[in-house]
Amino acid sequence: MPNLDTPGLTRLLFAKWDPIGVRGVGPDDEYASYAPVILKMLQDGASGEMLFAHLRDIRVTEMCLPADDAADRAFAAHLIGLLGS
Repeated sequence: MPNLDTPGLTRLLFAKWDPIGVRGVGPDDEYASYAPVILKMLQDGASGEMLFAHLRDIRVTEMCLPADDAADRAFAAHLIGLLGS
């Protein structure tokens, strides 16, 4: 996987996913606790659908936010796209 590590993924979660909307006002490591599992999923070859389901679960179950399937699918696709670059 090209140059994606836990700190890099943490930055991506903050810059491109940011479900609670803290970009620009919150700490840039707000989503750091989610990065290791997502990175492991990517390293293990998780599909876009698996990543989407995990992101959705984080948003809905762990953060108690309403679902935003479009945003979670788009970010999952972005992560999968990084694998091909």
